[in-house]
Amino acid sequence: MRTLFLALALCVASPSVAAAQGAGAPAPGEVSMELRRQLAAGWTYYESGNFRKAIEVLVAALATPEGDRNAELHYLLGSIWWDKRDAASAMRWWSMAEAKAKERYDWNPSGDYNARIQKRLVFVRTNFGTVKLRTAGARSLPPQADPMPKDPVLAEFVAAAAGLIAEATRTRDKTAWIALPKGNYWVGDERLTLAGGGMDMAQAPEWALVRGVGAAKKAFEMRAAGGAPGPSTAVAATTGADADRFDARLGHVALGGGGAVVPAQTGDGEVAGTVHVEAGVAIPLGVPGVALAVGASYADLPVSGCSSMQTRAGVVAGHVGPRLSKHLTGRLWLSGEVGFHVGGGFAERTADDRTNCALARLGSDAGEVRYGATVGPAGEAVSFAQLGWDGGSLALGPHGEIGVLGAPGQAPLYLGVSFFARYDQVFAVTGGGTAWYPTDSGVESAEVGALSGAASMSRLQFGVRGRVKF
Repeated sequence: MRTLFLALALCVASPSVAAAQGAGAPAPGEVSMELRRQLAAGWTYYESGNFRKAIEVLVAALATPEGDRNAELHYLLGSIWWDKRDAASAMRWWSMAEAKAKERYDWNPSGDYNARIQKRLVFVRTNFGTVKLRTAGARSLPPQADPMPKDPVLAEFVAAAAGLIAEATRTRDKTAWIALPKGNYWVGDERLTLAGGGMDMAQAPEWALVRGVGAAKKAFEMRAAGGAPGPSTAVAATTGADADRFDARLGHVALGGGGAVVPAQTGDGEVAGTVHVEAGVAIPLGVPGVALAVGASYADLPVSGCSSMQTRAGVVAGHVGPRLSKHLTGRLWLSGEVGFHVGGGFAERTADDRTNCALARLGSDAGEVRYGATVGPAGEAVSFAQLGWDGGSLALGPHGEIGVLGAPGQAPLYLGVSFFARYDQVFAVTGGGTAWYPTDSGVESAEVGALSGAASMSRLQFGVRGRVKF
């Protein structure tokens, strides 16, 4: 249970200030380089959403005399538990930070953090109350707000109570101390009122939770579905809270694979495999569910490096386009994107590639060009090797995807699978000059530029990809 974890952390962080100074530690108001490093790492992990690593670094710092008296460290730990939607734990850490600040131990004299602490403590004391919950085992039903707070942030704390109670039952704790937003709550068939400002655990009311079975479970589900006072507000607030949470996840990575249609100059074309990886950010545009997606990708594509067989090239491209998302239910979203990308390709042909290409040509009909560039007026084709192509290319085209993203429980990440389609027009960057090709009347020539439509390849890709939104 989180509260047990915090208690253990505090137990190892008890050396006195006098002892620390006696051991040659920095004087009050000064911070050692090691603690500065730990604080910087803690802030970095916190701001990237990696709360586990942030807590690990900060608890290690807290175990030292210098860390124990550092107010900023306590403030940051409180902020982490706040973002994990555990208001009781956050309140304890912020209260300790306030005490350290008043003692002027290792604190920023500008007063900036003092103002931050005061603001947060006032908000919690105004809007929350602490309650002692007696659990009823693994199936304990959480308190059910009636109505759900209109503030989406407060609504998230109500939703997080189920996870805190489940954690308590997993560790076999029979009680859970939780700070909830003030208001009315259903606990079994009782409608109880929780006042704000009651953060003293000794004065906290005690509520006995009921098991989620039989009539109690049915009544709980009916209230959640709209069969009792307040549920419609609860549903709307929960939806709004998840919308804020979904829009706050700006970054994404995606990995996909599928097929690529490869046209041929003569004979039959083929469908070759393709894989790609993408990373980027979604810039909110001020409208719920609407963002501008900006990113970069690497794709492995089939190209016409040999007239008788397909070779491979890597394409690095930048992406931009609108991304639209629609809330489905709970923490499940339908999300899609249509955009445009442009980038460069590269294909380094090895000795083995050239050998395989020569063998493929020997096995084909004389003069046949299966894959290549159209250079003549009647669609005559030559291989890209004849054009002096060394593997560099320009690639551009549209792309799109649509899929579903979801997050279980209070997970900070959204995971999903989507179908995608991407079109690349790959322009081979050649040396330019004269290209010779055979016709029925003999051998003729055509002038080809260093970058021209004649020396280009169309590639339509399609498949599925996994996406992580963080």
